[in-house]
Amino acid sequence: MAEIGHLADVVHYFFYTLNIYDRINAQIVDAARKVSSGDFHWSFTNSYDFVRYLYVFGGSVVSGDFSGNILHGNGVMIIEGEISYQYSDEFTDPFDIREGELGSSTLKPSSSQWTEAGGTHFRSLVLGSLASKVKLS
Repeated sequence: MAEIGHLADVVHYFFYTLNIYDRINAQIVDAARKVSSGDFHWSFTNSYDFVRYLYVFGGSVVSGDFSGNILHGNGVMIIEGEISYQYSDEFTDPFDIREGELGSSTLKPSSSQWTEAGGTHFRSLVLGSLASKVKLS
């Protein structure tokens, strides 16, 4: 993703335009409330709509893994750790022609195995990753 000049813009779109940053932090806090002090791990994987960023990105998958620890004291829960994010997408139908013709962009053994505009089908290509420190209380 960085090599093609989109990493910073995709990160900004994901965290701020889609407002995912606060939602992920809230999910980490909710999961941490169910755990006593000590090591803590939490993961997510979800599909997000990146069409408004750039139409060819379409529905892309972002996953994340949080690893850290939880401390409880004086009525306060402190969560410290690092979360790594991975962005992945499968570029097969950027103009949605296959979806219009076949009803789905998904490549299946029984469907026509073609890509648009003479492009190359990239399956499960990880396009970018990012890690950030997290401290919540």
